[in-house]
Amino acid sequence: MLDSAVLDRETNPRENRYLPLRRRRVSDRARNIQSDVWLNVYAVDFQASTPQDEQPEVDLELDRDFRKLADQWYEETDDIAVIGDRFMRTTYQSIIGLGPDAVPLLLRELQQEPDYWFWALTAITRENPVPPGADFDEAVEAWLTWGRERGKI
Repeated sequence: MLDSAVLDRETNPRENRYLPLRRRRVSDRARNIQSDVWLNVYAVDFQASTPQDEQPEVDLELDRDFRKLADQWYEETDDIAVIGDRFMRTTYQSIIGLGPDAVPLLLRELQQEPDYWFWALTAITRENPVPPGADFDEAVEAWLTWGRERGKI
């Protein structure tokens, strides 16, 4: 059984439903257990909340690979202040290498834990919906709007 210090749930006040588990910086062993639990809870919640005719297939192996790379990237770049240096990490490049199937995962990550996924999204999609001069929050919203319009989230 996982300690409550490892897992954290939020309630969505509009739908009064649990959102997927949020990660915290914990030990490697706890993080691996937490990632697996998060993946399982997300997949169940996703299937329960998406209408059957609109439900995209969830590739659990790709999801698990993405989660592992994203967690590793967060850990590696926790103390890096220069944004460009964060993008050049092997783990970030590996996420880009997951290709177009990773776009919904990147958008979901951007929605749940906003970070600098813009370069990866632009590299994979070859599109950039962010208007010139946009700040971080505007860039996040531009990508989420782009994803909704294309049925990616």
